[in-house]
Amino acid sequence: MPPDELLLPFERSLLSHWPQKRWCDVRCILAVSGGADSVALVRSLTRIITPELRSNLVIGHVNHGWRGKQSEADAQFVKNMAKELDLEFFCLVPEDVLRTEVAARDQRYSLLTGLAKEKGARYVLMAHSRDDQIETVLDRILRGTGLAGLRGIPRQRELEHGIALYRPLLEVSRHEIVSYLDELGQEYCHDESNDDVEYTRNRIRHELLPLLKNQYHGAADEALLRLQQMASELQDVIAEMVYPLFQTHVRFTDGVAGGRVEINCAGLTDIAPYLIRELFVLVWKQQHWSRGEMTAVHWLRLAEAVTTPLAAFELPGGVRVERADDVLVLATN
Repeated sequence: MPPDELLLPFERSLLSHWPQKRWCDVRCILAVSGGADSVALVRSLTRIITPELRSNLVIGHVNHGWRGKQSEADAQFVKNMAKELDLEFFCLVPEDVLRTEVAARDQRYSLLTGLAKEKGARYVLMAHSRDDQIETVLDRILRGTGLAGLRGIPRQRELEHGIALYRPLLEVSRHEIVSYLDELGQEYCHDESNDDVEYTRNRIRHELLPLLKNQYHGAADEALLRLQQMASELQDVIAEMVYPLFQTHVRFTDGVAGGRVEINCAGLTDIAPYLIRELFVLVWKQQHWSRGEMTAVHWLRLAEAVTTPLAAFELPGGVRVERADDVLVLATN
């Protein structure tokens, strides 16, 4: 690493949140779209790391092909940048073109995880910023999220055993990112679809947040971040309360993820309904069952089934729920 006095303020800020000793000796996949955020991540890491360790940085660019020639131009831009920086480059093209953002996001994670396995990488790095965090929290509030949703974008999560997704720029603002690139004289791609206010996320960015800051509270973004941080801390406390219940009352009878689950309801009747619902969320996570179509009504019904014998019913994802005496049985069809 260069002497501290040779580092730019942006680079010192990155290192304060993600010390070099955590990543310089392991292989990292950098998810690079060509936009300002991901380009700043690449440039900062290549300036920080020593030349002999630069081979640990591998660029992965996912080309969904949604924007035709512009998508191809972005891929070529990232490829050229990788060549200039002497970094290994992989363009990942999905077999199926998925048109929903959620499906495409899952597709990106899958492709990048596959590349990480192929290259023996420890981390997949994504360049979500402080602004992304603020917009995510506000978007979820508008959609009616619960406490867990207020946690926003996690800094780190496991993709597969031994491979973690990490976001080094989550405390850095978009303004700081663009200023850093201007300081370097570094070009980047601009996705014009990010300006289209037909999309809810773009309306939040370009219309709602400026309105809140200009007309209601000048530090609305800071207030949203404080809410996110408090929700994250509280959710951690709740997780500590739920895990002993999980250990005591949940049994996986098939011994494998996705199989039959038995929940001993005895002793759970006096537990707060919110904790019971969180217990079921943990079961779904352990079983790798999809929660995408599970609503608050579904989680409430599950909690009721713990305290009140109900007729068998089925939940999204084909999970069937039956109660026999004090045991609640969950199984997929």
